[in-house]
This record gives sequence, C-alpha cells and structure tokens, in this order.
Amino acid sequence: MNIAHIRTRSGKDFDPADPKPESIDPRDIAWSLGRLPRFVGHTSAATPLSVAQHSTAVADEAHAMLGKQRPEMVTTCRLHALLHDASEAYTGDIPSPIKRLLGARILVIETKIQEAIYEAIGPRARLLAGELAMVMDTVRHADEAVLKAEMAVLLGEAPDDLIDVEPMLAEYHDLRAPLTASHATVGYYLALRQAVNAATGDDIGDLVPEGGALAPIGGAA
Repeated sequence: MNIAHIRTRSGKDFDPADPKPESIDPRDIAWSLGRLPRFVGHTSAATPLSVAQHSTAVADEAHAMLGKQRPEMVTTCRLHALLHDASEAYTGDIPSPIKRLLGARILVIETKIQEAIYEAIGPRARLLAGELAMVMDTVRHADEAVLKAEMAVLLGEAPDDLIDVEPMLAEYHDLRAPLTASHATVGYYLALRQAVNAATGDDIGDLVPEGGALAPIGGAA
C-alpha cells in the first residue's frame, strides 16, 4: 500500500494529489459519507448526523426549490446536490474554521477531487453553462437551508433568519434522530443511483454486488 494514497473500501488506491476518475467508485463515496459525521461529531443526538444524510436532505431541498421554476432540471439538480460534498469521502468533513486556517490549498485539493468525481459520473457535460450556474446556485441555497436546520436542532444555535424549524424536521428525515451509518449509506446510495440513471441513463449498480462484498464497479468482490 502506498502511504501517499488512500485505500478505499472497495480496494482502490486513491491519490489525493492526482485524483483520477478511474479511482472513483460511487459505492466508496456512499460508504464513507454514511460514516462521516457532520460538525466533527459535536452534536446533541445520540447518533451522529452523517454527511450522507445531510447530502440527501440537500437534494430534497434543492428539488423543492427548483421543481416549480424549472422542473426539467430537477433530476440533474438532485444529482449535483447529492454530490456537492462527495469530495469529503476522500478528505473527511473538514470544519470551516480549519479550512480557513488551511487557506486556498485545501480548496484546490477539494476542487480537483470534485472534478474527478464529476468526470467519473458525468453530470456536468449534460448542462449548458447558464443551466449549470442555476443548478449550482440552487444547491448552494439548499445547502444553507439544511445547515440552518441542523444548527438549530443539533447544535442549539438558531440562525437569526431561521423563523420556524418544525416544518423542516420531517423534510430532513427528522434531524432529532439521525439515521445509523448503514441506513444513511443505503439511503444515499439509492438516491444517487436513481439520480445518476435519471440524469445520464447510466446504472452505477448495486451497493452490495453479488457475493455480498463491496467491490469496484465491474470488478471482482
């Protein structure tokens, strides 16, 4: 094993200095995000809120935001929302205060990884520049809305512009009782598989291939 690489759950060697699309497996992303806690685990719930559950909530919120304006773009928007934190499957969920200390370097690393993920899954090529801008802006607003709900429910820090948290709880899978890692992983992967298929026509396969072991797409268990 190369200590400069990350060995993923599926057995791939991921080079964070030079991420390649062929080293990206959606199963690895789902597996990692389902076990990765938001807010470095400093939340009030007994079960940590995972990045996978957060990403699924952002996809639902983005769908609600864009559905009435541009329903034809909802499927691609859901895919981008599900992938908006996908690089964290390889970097971890780095808290914003730490990112500020690290400066531009961490943003470069995250951007390169995100680009490799997008190239592996392919949603960007199916949008015009103006449509992509609208989708990414919707995802950003959805991410902010979900963050505010998470802060209010799990950190006890209600932002000034969050008037009523209660209607948001059902939408976001009841943040008071976050999903277990296994349930978050499966829920995220099923949403991702559906979104990829709807947006691109591709099928990324089952989360657990035949044989019962997590394996690379098209690879052996």
